[in-house]
Amino acid sequence: MARKRKGLKSSLPSAKAQKKAKTSSAKAKNQAVALLNAQQHTGASADIQQQAQAVVRGPVAQAEESEDLVALHRVRFVPWQPTAAIATAASSDGSVLAVARDNGSIELWETATWTCFQRLPGKEEASLSCMAWAQDPVDGSERLFTGGLDGALTEWNVRTRRPIHVGDSFGGAIWAMAAEPRGQLKEGEAPRMAVACDDGVLRIFAAEGLSPGLTYARSMPALGSRLLSVAWHPSGRSVVVGTAAGTMHAWDLASNRELMRINVGDGGGKEQCVWAALVLPDGTMFWDARLGTRLASFHRHAADVLALAAAPEGNAVFAAGVDNQLAAFKLVTGQKGKPERWVYTESKRPHSHDVRTLTVATIPGGDPVLVSAGNDAQILVHSAPRFSQEHPVRVCKCPQPPLLAHASAAARPLLLSSQGTKIDLWRLGTAHNRQQHGAPVDVGQEPRHLARIAAKGPGHVAAAALSPNGNALAFCEAGPGSLRLFRLSSSPESEAVVLSRQSLPDKLPAAAALAFSADGSRLLIATPEARVVVIDLDDKEVIATFPEAAQQEDAAAWGSGGAGASGRSAAARLATLVTQLLEGGAVTAAAFGPAGDVIALATAGNHVALFEAATLRHTPWSLANTARPPQRLLQMPGSVCGISFCPDSKVKSAVLHTTSSLCHVDFEAPSVAGAAKRRRRSRLPQPDAARSAGANFRVLPLESPCLLCTYTSTDAALLVEKAWAEITKTFPPPLYRHRYGT
Repeated sequence: MARKRKGLKSSLPSAKAQKKAKTSSAKAKNQAVALLNAQQHTGASADIQQQAQAVVRGPVAQAEESEDLVALHRVRFVPWQPTAAIATAASSDGSVLAVARDNGSIELWETATWTCFQRLPGKEEASLSCMAWAQDPVDGSERLFTGGLDGALTEWNVRTRRPIHVGDSFGGAIWAMAAEPRGQLKEGEAPRMAVACDDGVLRIFAAEGLSPGLTYARSMPALGSRLLSVAWHPSGRSVVVGTAAGTMHAWDLASNRELMRINVGDGGGKEQCVWAALVLPDGTMFWDARLGTRLASFHRHAADVLALAAAPEGNAVFAAGVDNQLAAFKLVTGQKGKPERWVYTESKRPHSHDVRTLTVATIPGGDPVLVSAGNDAQILVHSAPRFSQEHPVRVCKCPQPPLLAHASAAARPLLLSSQGTKIDLWRLGTAHNRQQHGAPVDVGQEPRHLARIAAKGPGHVAAAALSPNGNALAFCEAGPGSLRLFRLSSSPESEAVVLSRQSLPDKLPAAAALAFSADGSRLLIATPEARVVVIDLDDKEVIATFPEAAQQEDAAAWGSGGAGASGRSAAARLATLVTQLLEGGAVTAAAFGPAGDVIALATAGNHVALFEAATLRHTPWSLANTARPPQRLLQMPGSVCGISFCPDSKVKSAVLHTTSSLCHVDFEAPSVAGAAKRRRRSRLPQPDAARSAGANFRVLPLESPCLLCTYTSTDAALLVEKAWAEITKTFPPPLYRHRYGT
């Protein structure tokens, strides 16, 4: 472990080392990093305080002078508990994938770059069980509906992150829901939603145009057992449901007549729950659609099958469930006049725990993909046509990351973390005795857990911020009027922090993001409607409200050191520049320089651009690197999710981080030339320039998921990480565990 960590310790050069590099040797560019490790722990405040005292010593990297060292605080005690993914649904064009979590939160992923562009916060005691998209018959917009075990049918506004309408199923818990096939809808006809209810009744609802929520239409006759699954026939004239009694029923919607009843199982008399139902494009479902006779049966799983999905052509079916096995079946053409038949092809175990949902999405301009998710909180993407030839791709190394904020201008840096309804405040530790490479790092002051705050209502915290000077913190839920502000004051007798609730103006809007000004005197609220509200915390009043950037005539930068970029033309130029960057995907990170004179943007494809804040024009570095981005950046694992500039305004450098790597960028260094091709006769492995000390765009892979990496001062940086092995210990135990050697 010591050698693996040693590679990380030279990634963040100090400000003085960079200045020295411009006039002396290149060896002093990236001076190494001292290490402060705080052991991880999640749980109650008292336990957190006790475990935070355990500190692991690490070696100090070489530097010519002690002041050139940058102390890297590797924090692992931040609470982080991702929850299971219980349902997935793809939009009609396959461009957006919705993922429902066990804690009630919903994530929206752009499938072109697999970037999470929106998160709808959950709430305590959430009970989501299923979800589906439907198209509005009037304006053609996509509408997202969810069902829960509490019997609630909810339509969501994905922009405001709040429910539009909450209705009742009239039949208790909702176990499954499915939208009517769109190919059979007439123009202007409202799509129907089939809902499988706990009372054994299949209910049909309609999504009327420009009308919030679902409108009740009709009910099928009641069955003797709860309905667990539902699927539409491709014609849209009938619906198939599966029950907890091991039966499947096909209903004709026009006549409310039962077309078919099928007993599922091997005839042994044991009832089996039908957790998933699927009708293929030809109308079959491993049973003949007309006669109800079984066409194929497979016994590949050791436990219940929870999810089914089919390729768009209907020639491949995928199944997964409790035994975390993902099995593939294929329809093969018969030889010498024999009919087509289904065969088992292959199975994988890409998940460590139960697989609870499968979805096939057709990505625009690409092949259809199979998305699997389950109790291990991971979302995996498989190629549907090349399922047996290609390995799955993990969408994100950090599912459901906590909200993090830090106060670097405080006397001792503070760290705020939030997940669920809890807010935790920490004071980071300090290190000393870093004079020589290889010497152990002694902890001068240990990290300390200062406070834990609970949100007022059952809703989860949607946004949180900590003032740079550490004197105030704010957080809110997704709804309006939930913003809370606290002042922080230190006790002179002890290191304890006293929190005092502060009043705020009435009728404040809901916040998608919060930020303080550099001196902590103003609080900025970014709303889901793309407006910015500025509050003066001394006078407790709103002093400015900016509408959307495209309509704003005058906008001033209230953030830390921001230069004023005003006028509609400036906003239009920025929009044009961002559109140009979208070739590399959605913008995933942005940051002002320490003097507020530059703005850095990064996209999901790891394209990085640097603009002048006053004119919104490309800087010379950006002009040289935008057309031909450095390959080291493009090859970074994951997407850039954070940018942190060195606090020294005389040094133009920043640290970029993904969930699995770090990269140091010197914006004043010359562009990196492309790597020369290796000769065929070369037998010795060439050194990796992307990891060599002193190289610009140096990329350092991380063993544990990275939640945050940022400068806290010119000679200190903060890395928040947590080992995934510790996270998996909190999941329910899986049915199947792989044994090495088998």
